[in-house]
Amino acid sequence: GRLVEAVGAERWPSEPAGERRVALALALAQELELETHAVLSEMNETFVLLATMVEILWRCALDYDLRGGAPPDFFAYPSVHPYAESDPASKLAMRLENKEYQSSRFRRLHLELAKRSDGLEVFRVVMFPRVRFDLPIVALDMVGFGGRVSFAIVDATPVRRKNGEKKLPDIYLQAMTELRRKHFGGGDGGGGGEAVEMAPLPEWAERLFSEGCVCLRPRPGSQDASAFVGYCAELINFHMEASTCFHPLAEEADISEVYQGHQTYAREQLSNDKTRKALEASFGAPFAEAYMKQTLFDVEPGLYTQPPGTGTGIGSPASVGNPAPEARRNDDDDDDD
Repeated sequence: GRLVEAVGAERWPSEPAGERRVALALALAQELELETHAVLSEMNETFVLLATMVEILWRCALDYDLRGGAPPDFFAYPSVHPYAESDPASKLAMRLENKEYQSSRFRRLHLELAKRSDGLEVFRVVMFPRVRFDLPIVALDMVGFGGRVSFAIVDATPVRRKNGEKKLPDIYLQAMTELRRKHFGGGDGGGGGEAVEMAPLPEWAERLFSEGCVCLRPRPGSQDASAFVGYCAELINFHMEASTCFHPLAEEADISEVYQGHQTYAREQLSNDKTRKALEASFGAPFAEAYMKQTLFDVEPGLYTQPPGTGTGIGSPASVGNPAPEARRNDDDDDDD
């Protein structure tokens, strides 16, 4: 982290620290080869660039210096499925690779790579905050086929509601609006001239994602995929910096509300049939079910949620997507009630 800041200050002395970090991360991502990924070297160059850039930004933002006497704030986190490979003889043989980290504010920083024998490539990132922080869940997916990026989506998903509506913190909505204009807006807003048309969201995503969600199908021969990489770099960097301004929630009702938001996020993501069917085709239904619930979209363990004001509080485990158990009736109650 210190080296990155020093080099960034030397190369881009007039840029703010955050923009220097993004510029250097993108530059390093084009020069470095991460040997910690077995699958990455075989993927499309856009996937390689984006995956490398994400890891560089994470390490820069969460690096620590033991000489200062402070405890480390960034750990490698053992994945349930670090690597999986289906039958190589299958027509749809697939390899999966997962890397995870954690910090004081993020319980899971998850990066997934997938490559299938028919040319399908998938890159996924989900940054799960700890539920005691009222932070949105930043996530991105990029899908490619035959060496070309065919679909890309990224969002900072709100975990709380205001007047029944999804509500992003204002600083996130403002930052995402400005970055979207810069990278996709066209004209004076950036985006390389012509505005990039956003693709419609899948039905499950409409129920979940924010109004600032970026969803596109890159046009052949365009710079859409490059614009997406640049947007993701700046959004992730902003998210890492903004997260340091959020303090732990003190009220149990607030924690419960955020936890319910995390439950909703996991439940809606688990309803994505395309992901499930792709996994089932290569690995079978039992593996797909376990992989989606344990590795892709879990919920922080050890917490229990009821609607604020019920008095049940935090402490008992709850299953993803299942409603809180109803109160048991007294033995004296009439069975016909």
